[in-house]
Amino acid sequence: MVVIVGASSGVGRATAQAFVERGDRLVLAARATTTLAEVRAECADVDVLTVPPYMSAHVAGSTWCCEPVSPYCRGSTTCWSGR
Repeated sequence: MVVIVGASSGVGRATAQAFVERGDRLVLAARATTTLAEVRAECADVDVLTVPPYMSAHVAGSTWCCEPVSPYCRGSTTCWSGR
């Protein structure tokens, strides 16, 4: 599973698309909820979980990564920041 902060545009969005090509499961976080929904739709080929904007700041702390999404988390987690 890959967690991407700032996934709604720029490097974060491109990173999400790259991990989709690899078939990785994604957790996407960003403040721009409308744009984040577009990115989620673009990543429909894999399992995607989007994180509400108020949680985005906590995603950067890697201890957050698997706690709220533990049923979603299988195996290792990698956190990326597009910010």
